[in-house]
Amino acid sequence: MLSGKTEKALQFQSIIKTLINPRPDFATVSGKKAFSSDYEQLVPYNLSNPYYSGMVGTGFDYMARFTIAKTTRDNALKRQVVKNLAAERGLNYLERIIDKKTYKVLDKKFGRALALIEMFINNQMKDMTELLYSGVPFFS
Repeated sequence: MLSGKTEKALQFQSIIKTLINPRPDFATVSGKKAFSSDYEQLVPYNLSNPYYSGMVGTGFDYMARFTIAKTTRDNALKRQVVKNLAAERGLNYLERIIDKKTYKVLDKKFGRALALIEMFINNQMKDMTELLYSGVPFFS
């Protein structure tokens, strides 16, 4: 739709253009023109499987959510930050396709991770290290 020529695509493009900042407002760390192909890669791309980039993105999303929740005094926001997590949706899906014993183990680990999230966002944890490592058993 971003490059389409249909009436619907053109309307969508018009809406998007009103929502985003003009390009001169963007800057790069290197000082090169934003959105150009003339850029410097600061960190090498070392992911062996493109699927992992989604996991990295989800992890970053979680870190950002939890850090923002930690800084707010709004208790409703603190509760909202743990609603509808991708991890919970995945666990709900697994419940239908794996054996009950394995599901119970994963559900228990998920519960411990949620408890750590609560501790982190309520300032009962110095930093995010323990929280980050709580996800490691899922991938080892």
